[in-house]
Amino acid sequence: MKAKKGLKVEKRKLADLVPLSTPYLFYVYPICACNFRCGYCLYSLGKAPYDMDPKVLGLKEFKMRIDELKAFDDKLRLIRFAGMGEPLLHKQIVEMVRYAKESEVAESVDIITNGSLLTKEMSLALVEASLDKIKISIQGLGDDAYESMSGTRIDFEDLVDNIRFLYEHKKQLTIYIKTVDASLPTQEAVEQFYSIFGDICDEISIEHIYPATPEIDYKKFDGFRNDEKTVLGYDYDNVQICPQPFYTMTLEPDNGVGFCCAYDTSGIVHDPKGKSRTMAEIWHSEEHMMFLKRMLSGVENADSNCVVCTTYKYAGIHPNDKLDHAKDHIMRKIEAKLQGDNK
Repeated sequence: MKAKKGLKVEKRKLADLVPLSTPYLFYVYPICACNFRCGYCLYSLGKAPYDMDPKVLGLKEFKMRIDELKAFDDKLRLIRFAGMGEPLLHKQIVEMVRYAKESEVAESVDIITNGSLLTKEMSLALVEASLDKIKISIQGLGDDAYESMSGTRIDFEDLVDNIRFLYEHKKQLTIYIKTVDASLPTQEAVEQFYSIFGDICDEISIEHIYPATPEIDYKKFDGFRNDEKTVLGYDYDNVQICPQPFYTMTLEPDNGVGFCCAYDTSGIVHDPKGKSRTMAEIWHSEEHMMFLKRMLSGVENADSNCVVCTTYKYAGIHPNDKLDHAKDHIMRKIEAKLQGDNK
């Protein structure tokens, strides 16, 4: 097996750097629709956001937002096509990737996908568009397993063949294969997962499933570990401050802008002042700074969506991104910024 398990990257402490002049991460949600109904996901409930009336991000609006990122002081670290759904369902996803890369506003561009739409034609197009990384979420190790977990029957051998084709033609592209422990109920299945995919990817991991919504009984999954580990394998820590709004911006399918990865984006902005604002204007706005101040007082004070969110606890906060210990220090820096902007 050639793929690496669990790459580690050194990170500076976020508390020493915020408020940031340029966000690190820009999520693009090109479409809120999915061709899977995975049992651990809101789509399995049949009432996920936009489930009955999918919203699709227009190419014109997308390009406008990408162009606006040029106004930031530095390049963003990452543009990520993801969202509550399957980004490859967007008919212009390749053009979006190409435009993001050619605009040179971010150090890297990646996609998170279930991989079911990775035909040979799609794979070659994404490679030629200079996509930097693709994260493929595997939902089982066979046709029956896929149907049980994702609610959709696929040809598993075709999926593996398509990933192998992508690996053989990937050029600069990094291929990351991941699954959740709930898809691998036995040690034999774990070993089979690494055996099947280890030689046709660059990185590979098994993520811990976490309770994303109270509407789903996660105890039904053999691999579910309630309070033991985060997705990335860190020990669960009952943090009170979500770091995402301090380094993240999100572009929703309806062109709304928010500050986290949640499906009901917290702090979402729809031109409340009656005028169009650029990404940089939104990032440095008093509205965003006030949102960060509320977050420093605890998620229960930040936003109605934050109160019920568990993602920030379980999705894997890197130890260097934790802010609880430095909230007073960060609050003073944000207040100083607000005072300086109002002079």
